[in-house]
Amino acid sequence: MKLQLFLKMLADENRLRIINIIKDNALCVGEIQTILGTQQSNTSKHLDKLKSNQIINYYKEAQRVFYFLNKDLVKNYKFFEDLIYTDLSKSHYSNFDLDRLIRYKNSKIDCDYLKEVNFDFEQLKI
Repeated sequence: MKLQLFLKMLADENRLRIINIIKDNALCVGEIQTILGTQQSNTSKHLDKLKSNQIINYYKEAQRVFYFLNKDLVKNYKFFEDLIYTDLSKSHYSNFDLDRLIRYKNSKIDCDYLKEVNFDFEQLKI
């Protein structure tokens, strides 16, 4: 991948937020949109861009698609590793999103059940 295109992909806040929450976790679209508080269409659009530029990978389980960070890319671009594991932690959204990720994971609700419930972070007692 050309460095210029790679940097362009990182220039969007929503894509950085997605990268931040899947850097150590594989998540489905519903989980990503729930954690970020974004619309499904917007989330899918950003995932498609990240996937088509090989920044993220995916695997399928039944009808669900799970997305995760392309670790080879992290190895190839040292600054990318610094960005996602050090610099992003200074962002308000990063900490907010990671807190929501932890709260979501602790809720024990999975991707399959997510559609059936009206998941509300405000009502979680975790």
